[in-house]
Amino acid sequence: MGMKLIVVGATGLVGSEVIRLALRNPSVTSVVAIARKPVPAPTNAGPEAQTSKLQSVVLTNWTDPYPEDVIRHIRDADACIWALGVTPTQSKDMDFAAVTTICHDYTLNALTNMTAHARNPFRFIYTSGVAAERDQAKTPPFLADYLLMRVCVE
Repeated sequence: MGMKLIVVGATGLVGSEVIRLALRNPSVTSVVAIARKPVPAPTNAGPEAQTSKLQSVVLTNWTDPYPEDVIRHIRDADACIWALGVTPTQSKDMDFAAVTTICHDYTLNALTNMTAHARNPFRFIYTSGVAAERDQAKTPPFLADYLLMRVCVE
């Protein structure tokens, strides 16, 4: 039996590469890309990619319970790779409350929605960043609020 994989943040650098590799992997039988806009199959996936495995799901409200048309795609998923977030560079030009909503609230809401409908066990991989400080008692030398918030989500 193959894996049904959810990819969130599918239009970004990490998410698009995850989709490209998943479409080439015969062990992955279904790739559900959740994003704010439709996600096309990557043009650089190669001839061995099975682009028919890709299902693009548009989600417009990331903080409310997911609608049934999204839940339908989540149902029976085996794993999620969460690559949605605000980069440190982007965060410098944004209100920190908006950054927290995207990086923290969207993620926790997704976990609630996904674990209610996905397989058990459900694997959730959260990509936060190499500089995120795991020890909440330490203050990082730069972007302290951002880096501590990212680890809080972990």
